[in-house]
Amino acid sequence: MPRVAKPYDPVRIAHLKDQIRDPEYVNGAIDRLAGRITDKLLGLEEQPVRADRRGYRRASSSSMENAFLLSDDG
Repeated sequence: MPRVAKPYDPVRIAHLKDQIRDPEYVNGAIDRLAGRITDKLLGLEEQPVRADRRGYRRASSSSMENAFLLSDDG
């Protein structure tokens, strides 16, 4: 059975364009992806994703925690 595409939502598209233009959001998105990749590579258990005060999703692991795990001393 063929799938029917969702109708075009100009409000959602405008919101996504605004997010892409926000350097803080893009940096956060890159950090979240890097954290997920690092967690997968290190075999860490996945924890729920939190939202910060602006509603952006944040990875639960910090780059400092991951840097400690990757260091020779850790």
